[in-house]
Amino acid sequence: MQADFGTIAKREPRRTADWWFFGATLALVMVGLMAINSVDQATGQHNAAKQGMFAALGIGVWFVFRKIPLSLWQWAANGLYVLNLGLLSSVLLFGHVVKGAKRWILVGSFQFQPSDLTMILVVLTLAAFFARRTEETGSWKTYGLSFLHVLPSVFLLLLQPHYGRAACVLAIWLVMALYAGVPWKTIGASIACLLALVGFALFTPGLFKGYHMDRISELFNKVVHGTSDTQGTGWQAAQSVKAISMGGLVGTGYGRGEQKAGRFIPEQHNDFVFSVIGEELGLIGSLLVLAVFLTFFFRMWYLGYNTRDPMRRLVTGGLLAFLSFHTVVNLSMVLNIGPVIGLWLPFVSNGGTALMTCMAAVGLADQPN
Repeated sequence: MQADFGTIAKREPRRTADWWFFGATLALVMVGLMAINSVDQATGQHNAAKQGMFAALGIGVWFVFRKIPLSLWQWAANGLYVLNLGLLSSVLLFGHVVKGAKRWILVGSFQFQPSDLTMILVVLTLAAFFARRTEETGSWKTYGLSFLHVLPSVFLLLLQPHYGRAACVLAIWLVMALYAGVPWKTIGASIACLLALVGFALFTPGLFKGYHMDRISELFNKVVHGTSDTQGTGWQAAQSVKAISMGGLVGTGYGRGEQKAGRFIPEQHNDFVFSVIGEELGLIGSLLVLAVFLTFFFRMWYLGYNTRDPMRRLVTGGLLAFLSFHTVVNLSMVLNIGPVIGLWLPFVSNGGTALMTCMAAVGLADQPN
């Protein structure tokens, strides 16, 4: 019997916000602001002030996205689909290159990353696609069409290149297909095919850039041979682990991280922000932050589980896939057990577009029944 992720639970009409969910969100935002401020103290930057401004704006984003009915997003799905592809295409035409990747569009002094918004648009348009075909979601035709639905986004992300974000889109597709009722066996076969394609791509000359191959080789040597190039490609992740280990049980104290002060870890206010938390708050503080993440994801799952509306169930499932994928990949990167592929930690990493995207996701998931 195929499990239905959205029809097993007892459903009760709900008008007020899920305050456990929203409270966990605010707690993660505050943790991020504190960590970014700690980095600012060592670097003389002012990222925390900007992030605080975006956090305040994010409350408004949450409110707006919570109030706009999902039926309106479903009605506008075709337009949103064109908007998404237009934004991703504009990056290739007018994007700003940073460290060999063209992912940002400069708007004055503000860097806008369209691929952040892509995560929301892919979830909304794919949910509308499945919601219109509730009687056909188990068919191979519908499943194949759903893959073609996300394929242009994946292709445009690969051209930037942003392999981590392209993988995230595929993860969203697989989870939403599962929520829509596609059998587990079909999902498993799809994952096997995708892994085979990745393996084939790795042995195709010229497909990956030099620094991508260096990172892949570093991961292979780490997993297979137990060795790491701590002075080269593996420097960032190795220094991150060192910072976390220096935190011990209770941490060095807020603002007192020696690794942070020495600026040994690039992007410590962004992708590697959890290394600051690990060093200054220690194992206990890190576990508390992870407990807040678990609370957040549990409440998000429950909101989708306890709903009458197929569209909302699909949207919540897609958003859960998006944010949990980011979290798992980012933490594996910081803990040096996964590849460094540039995915930020939701609500915690520095970045205005990223934070706004996360707050929009919270609003969409917490809509009243």
